[in-house]
Amino acid sequence: MKQGASIYHEDLNSMRYGLKVFKETLRMSNVLLWFPRVALEDCTIEGYDIKKGWHVNIDATYIQRFDEMQKPYSFIPFGSGPRTCLGINMAKVTMLVFLHRLTGGYTGTLDDSDTCLEKKAHIPRIRSGCPITLKSLSKSMPEA
Repeated sequence: MKQGASIYHEDLNSMRYGLKVFKETLRMSNVLLWFPRVALEDCTIEGYDIKKGWHVNIDATYIQRFDEMQKPYSFIPFGSGPRTCLGINMAKVTMLVFLHRLTGGYTGTLDDSDTCLEKKAHIPRIRSGCPITLKSLSKSMPEA
């Protein structure tokens, strides 16, 4: 799409890279960092013996990886099964439109180049917060 172009519903499905950005953003900063579960039977996972009845926490950022062929339940930031979030499609559309407007309508400069991560943070995040200054590419778009 050319810079400043309008976006239509049909365009959303062709935004393959945008969908990957959306998924990676949710993977890295999901609300749930782990899924607490109880082992229903004895098992071995990657060399570790898990006994029936043990409480285990499954790292949500570890199980959600993005290959071209996605395995069932490998991406579950909106839950799964009968408790799947009803807003999943609206969230995807909102993020894709936001990414389209941001990348097509603004240029950005990084205000603080410190890439050190916060210590003791539950979610990996840059200590400075990664402040940026956006400049509109169009006279009709507001400065941010």
